[in-house]
Amino acid sequence: RSLLAARARYQAAALQTELLKLQHQLEDNEAKRRDTERARADLALANEALQRKVAEVQSLQAALREQATLDALTGLFNRRHLNDTLPAMQALALRDKRPLAAVVIDLDKFKAVNDTHGHPAGDCLLADFGRLLRAQLRRSDMAFRYGGEEFCLLLPNTTAAAARSKVEGLLATWRAQRFSFEGGTLDSQSFSAGVADTVGVPTAPAALLYAADNQLLAAKRAGRSRVQALMTLDGDTMTDSRPPASFAEFQADATAQGFDEVVVREWEPDQVLQTHSHTFQVKAWVVRGEFALTSGGNTRRLRAGDGFELEPGTPHAESYGSEGATFWVARRHVKASASTAPAAESATSPAP
Repeated sequence: RSLLAARARYQAAALQTELLKLQHQLEDNEAKRRDTERARADLALANEALQRKVAEVQSLQAALREQATLDALTGLFNRRHLNDTLPAMQALALRDKRPLAAVVIDLDKFKAVNDTHGHPAGDCLLADFGRLLRAQLRRSDMAFRYGGEEFCLLLPNTTAAAARSKVEGLLATWRAQRFSFEGGTLDSQSFSAGVADTVGVPTAPAALLYAADNQLLAAKRAGRSRVQALMTLDGDTMTDSRPPASFAEFQADATAQGFDEVVVREWEPDQVLQTHSHTFQVKAWVVRGEFALTSGGNTRRLRAGDGFELEPGTPHAESYGSEGATFWVARRHVKASASTAPAAESATSPAP
């Protein structure tokens, strides 16, 4: 009996020890569970904090993008965004064989407004003009503050003629408005605008803005408060293979095709010309200015006999006083040389 009792006591002690171990394990597991829950709670809090930080960063990035692409005063895109956007829009237009029109606008006599009424009045005009553009343009159109009181529009799937009509409507609306600012009011205002499209200029993005900007200069020289467009029409070409015998013959030829004015500065045979993608020697009489300058108030460009058009050159025909001319245009002929170019032709050309 004593042996059995001793064995029972031993077994009871062993069970007690095992129970204590199990109890300690349960306590350890409970502690680990609580630690895990606390860790999960801490992780959830950390995730929430991280999400808030990500949202803050995204909001800051959006604000920075807006600051980088938008003009704060007018709410329009800025010039930096124009430089980033134009190449892609022009490439898309060329790929799809659809015109892209560019318009450069300058608010007339804006400096006088600032000098007379102060910068608050000028800021009022700029902000109101931004609102006008945002209200009147299509969703696909893009408006930019080009700098100071200058603005630029990019109008997809729009010819220079259609863009001119659209901008003339904007001009009429702008003239009809009256403007109030702190301390006074402003009477009717106006703007000048130049228009060009991808049909009438070389493929380089800079050439499109260059062409529109030169039309703007022509509009200013013509008295401001108007829209000047560079338009290239299929009928406005002169492709005969021989050079005219004289300037008078050339002028008669142009007049017969319906052009109102012909401006020629001087003849230059065998001149090497640089285009946007080629350098070649033109066996032709090259005219500084433009052949058949204007028709119906629109500046026209003439193609060479092979259909090739030259990009803008310097100096412009405006330097010679021919209002509206913005490009050097060469007419290519099969046969011409220095010996056949009449020395007196320059003298018979219209005076600058």
